[in-house]
Amino acid sequence: MSTTVKFALAAAIAGFSVSAVNAQEDLFGTQSASDEVTDLQDAIEDDAERPTFTFGNEGRTPGTYGSIAMRALHSTSDTADTTTTIGLGAQYGFYDGTNGSEFNLSYAYSKTGDVVDRDSLNAGYDYTRDFNDAFFGYGNLNVKWDRLADEVGENARDAFVGVGVGYRIVNTEETQFAVKAGPGYRFIEDGVGTQIDEAAYSVEANFFQRFNDSVFLSDDVQLIGSASDVTIVNELALNVALSDTLSMRTSYTSKFGGADFNALSNSENTLGASIVYNFN
Repeated sequence: MSTTVKFALAAAIAGFSVSAVNAQEDLFGTQSASDEVTDLQDAIEDDAERPTFTFGNEGRTPGTYGSIAMRALHSTSDTADTTTTIGLGAQYGFYDGTNGSEFNLSYAYSKTGDVVDRDSLNAGYDYTRDFNDAFFGYGNLNVKWDRLADEVGENARDAFVGVGVGYRIVNTEETQFAVKAGPGYRFIEDGVGTQIDEAAYSVEANFFQRFNDSVFLSDDVQLIGSASDVTIVNELALNVALSDTLSMRTSYTSKFGGADFNALSNSENTLGASIVYNFN
């Protein structure tokens, strides 16, 4: 006989995630997953991290906004080890009409029997300032900790800080397309304490298509590179508004990583669905 307990907090429920992954690490976002417990965490992290889609401050209204999603799973069985999973995603932002700031936090933990399988935290801050209807400037900071990293090739800490400018090529109520790029700085510490400090850069392209007041499609491509690592992430998502505060999001994320462009390989593909509670 087995007993499984699942609960959702703050009216935000992550649905499902299907991944095809290798063991390769990537600079930001979800790490590799190979079982249902880690897949559940991936859904929380990927879908709760950014429930809205904006280009610079486009689409924001003055004031504050945010969302929160949390899910836990505890499973016991007389034929298998006890598993415990916790996932948390939170976002908070504000906009004064010209300047926008956004904070993101994602935490994942899992344990099988007495063995901790995952213990990682992601945190980020983004600042955007509009110069006019087309041009905007930005700055961002992303930090990741992996408490289980203990080998060469595993990153215990990743940090990237960057600035740059963006341009909205198409900017209508129904269709938006924007690009942005800029220099940055990267700090890495691997699992055995080796540290790397080096210049870096980021390039991003964002596409948005609204079909009606309730349904829109988005595609976000991000490249983060430095002398020792290149990471490309493409996220295609379909968003459906269920009410003023609830939305359903289905996404497909592909991640590529390598020491340089010649060594890039598809390190992860994730299909996720979630219902996210947004507050203003």
